[in-house]
Amino acid sequence: MFLFLAIILHQTPKRLLGSLHEAVKGGSGIVIQFPFYAGIMGVMTASGLAASISSGFVSMAVAWGDAWTNLLQPFWALPVLAIAGLKAKDIMGYCLMLLIITGVIISVGLTWL
Repeated sequence: MFLFLAIILHQTPKRLLGSLHEAVKGGSGIVIQFPFYAGIMGVMTASGLAASISSGFVSMAVAWGDAWTNLLQPFWALPVLAIAGLKAKDIMGYCLMLLIITGVIISVGLTWL
């Protein structure tokens, strides 16, 4: 609303940008973008798109976290251990190292990719 009011009062977008440039010098391009970002976020929130995107990221992270902790508790290896005549403590060192290495990779991937 303020953006359109400013455009109306300045009569043209060019005059508005000129006034903004003079008022804020180097930050005019950034200042004019914030109302558009707010409008885009409003549309995303009202349409449910923001909730869908958020739940998608959260469910991916929860699934990775659940799978990651299964590396430390080797329930997946119990049948193999029984066949080989080993105990869980015999592979815990390997499982712990695998947990740490994949934890770093998964954390980096979920944070920056």
